[in-house]
Amino acid sequence: MIHLYNIGLDFLAQWRAFRFSTILLMISSAVCTLDLAFAAQPTCSGAMISRSTDYSYFIGSAGFADDSGEAESGSLFCWLTNGVQLAVGPVAEDLLLHFDGNANGVNGETPTLSKNLFYATGKWGSCLALPNNGQLQFSKTNNLHLDRGTIEMWVALRTDATNLIYSTQDHVLFQYRSPNGDFMQIGQSGTSQILYAGGNINGQWESAYGPLGSMSGWQAGDWHHLAFTYSSTLNIMSFYVDGVLTAANNEGHYFAPDAGGSGFAIGADVYGNEADYFIDEMRISGRMADTVEIAHARRTDAPQPNEVWLADRVHFSGPVHELVLGHG
Repeated sequence: MIHLYNIGLDFLAQWRAFRFSTILLMISSAVCTLDLAFAAQPTCSGAMISRSTDYSYFIGSAGFADDSGEAESGSLFCWLTNGVQLAVGPVAEDLLLHFDGNANGVNGETPTLSKNLFYATGKWGSCLALPNNGQLQFSKTNNLHLDRGTIEMWVALRTDATNLIYSTQDHVLFQYRSPNGDFMQIGQSGTSQILYAGGNINGQWESAYGPLGSMSGWQAGDWHHLAFTYSSTLNIMSFYVDGVLTAANNEGHYFAPDAGGSGFAIGADVYGNEADYFIDEMRISGRMADTVEIAHARRTDAPQPNEVWLADRVHFSGPVHELVLGHG
């Protein structure tokens, strides 16, 4: 039997904003699924709050872990200031992979297929560098929403873009495929050398593909941020390179692929054809980030687990303000 369990107050972190305003981050509780007979109490760690580099966002984060490795999937957040609720909702992060010497998610997620993995120097720490016959795949359950979400990662070429390997073959960085033939992916076309997001749903191609996504001038080892956002409710899919929107809705729609697939591949397609790219700091979220947030994702520090972003629409100066991020 699965019940909900609340963890009590675990962490309190304080951050000093400019102009002497004090902002507090409090992790009050996390709602987790527990098997009453066997599961241990979930844990919470690393609660913190920070600001984006231009001070336009507050960023709260905390790590969660339980026996299932999916504690965050049942958690909620709530931002408060002066006791007034500003925003509330589910913790939407599905998977965050640092690739610092292993392929486990920060919340304890483990791959369903991990074969011949190799790591190299990354954007921060180490990164994934799949060799020939390397494969990395994760379960779709609690790690990928097909109807809405954001998939982002940092990537770098292993050699300069002038190398024929980037113009004579396609490179798939992420791929989900259903047994009925539906698929969605982030890839680089060998013909055009354009990075894009695209897929085939019920025989219909859909994509966010445009010339601003070209990598033809990239140099080996230079890191770039990619992001794919999508929503079947809003009927839109968009692709960003280094915070810039490169294309959206080439065919005028986003249809979610069939949900029959069990998992997805990273650094290669599901058949093991690897991309000649380094991949670091990959995050999959169950919500569609907006253009402003994507622009700020080009950051100087590594992403933190279970981030919740709050736009600073209030001028925090004068009296003391309290900002609370709670899970429960």
